[in-house]
Amino acid sequence: MIRIALLSTAIVVGLAATSDVQARGFGSRGGPMEAPTFAELDTNGDGKVTAEEMAAFPAAKMAERFKAADTDGDGKISKAEMGAAIETARSDRQAARVDRMIARLDTDKDGAISGEEMVAAAGQRRSAEPGGRFLERFDTDKDGAISEAEFAEAQKFMQMRGGKGERGGRGDRDGKRGGDRMPFWNN
Repeated sequence: MIRIALLSTAIVVGLAATSDVQARGFGSRGGPMEAPTFAELDTNGDGKVTAEEMAAFPAAKMAERFKAADTDGDGKISKAEMGAAIETARSDRQAARVDRMIARLDTDKDGAISGEEMVAAAGQRRSAEPGGRFLERFDTDKDGAISEAEFAEAQKFMQMRGGKGERGGRGDRDGKRGGDRMPFWNN
């Protein structure tokens, strides 16, 4: 019975952590997560952050997440409470995504995106002209165009890479990206 309770708690904590991580900005695309503020880390308010305070941060955040999910205050998270907590995190993440898109695309700052703004935004986050890297890589005869045979080879290459594109995947499943460890607050 104790094992079941411990396993259930571990699952709840893991789901709560995932929901909070996604809500704070480390979502499915693997972008950087929002770092904790100095005030969040400096728990004793002495103007310094110690190793002990850093080590205690993940557990403190988990306790906050647990308390927020336990809406009836019984010290346990039911299936309904867990579902509601996950849905809230999902909704918060979606709202943040919409806000970021509006901020980026709404060039006249009227709070809406016009058709002209949408068209103007096409390709704005690219480092090269659209299709430039594709041509460089797959135009094997260097005639400035992609033939049907070159296109077929490009498709084979992309399928072999799992559709990950030029930059590769999102990092290893063990939480590492490019050989670096995830920040301590993501533990």
